[in-house]
Amino acid sequence: PPVKRAAYSDRSALLMAEMSRLAYFKFEGSVELTSIAKSLADATDEKNIKKTLEKLLAEQRQSADQAIED
Repeated sequence: PPVKRAAYSDRSALLMAEMSRLAYFKFEGSVELTSIAKSLADATDEKNIKKTLEKLLAEQRQSADQAIED
């Protein structure tokens, strides 16, 4: 942090703005457990559970790829 001058700093403002933006950035492979639980609760048999999990994994893979690209 700047110690010798207490005035406004463009560099510090830019750094703080970037850190603030990254604080809300969706991490690669992040999983919302509530959506997974709700989806699995609706699945009744093994085939539907497998299909639901494959769909969720594909969505997560796609969001991870998008996050890496961003």
